Amino acid sequence: MRQPVATCTTMLFHDDSMGRPVNEVVVMAFDRYTARCHPLRYRSHVIAHFFCDVPPMMTIACANTYMVKMYQLVVSIVATVFPTILIICSYIKILNSIFLLRSAESRHKAFVTCGSHLVSVIIFFGAAMFVHLRLDNPFSPYEDRMLALSYCVIIQTINPLIYSLKNKEMKNAIRKLNLRMTLH
Repeated sequence: MRQPVATCTTMLFHDDSMGRPVNEVVVMAFDRYTARCHPLRYRSHVIAHFFCDVPPMMTIACANTYMVKMYQLVVSIVATVFPTILIICSYIKILNSIFLLRSAESRHKAFVTCGSHLVSVIIFFGAAMFVHLRLDNPFSPYEDRMLALSYCVIIQTINPLIYSLKNKEMKNAIRKLNLRMTLH
């Protein structure tokens, strides 16, 4: 839960410029090198967070962070707002095509299918925008960690559940579970 600042800085640069999977091994090697060859520097500054992210890094910065915050805002807009706009535009087209369907059953089926995806998107991008599209951090470190946890872990965990709720087998299993719980 605590990350060294040097490691976070390296990881943030890596994430923003090259993408996480590309050079993950290089970052890990650098981390091991720092831990082994410079053990006194390795744990000099740490942040209390689940992973290296810009908002927690800003809390320990000694310099003026205005330009870093502006850069983070631009990166966050590109990474969250633009995809959200594209998703909204695609759903407008999808809704238009759904309303053209003649059968009420077909419309219902299409709404259920699209609805589960839309719920996931709203929760994920909503939490991500809430965390990253702000210049000042009005939250405590604990609240910040919980917000990050919501869009990095919780969303990924509940996605299969959200998508499977439209599955008839899953609905039947939930009904049986509810019936058992009410009988006991």
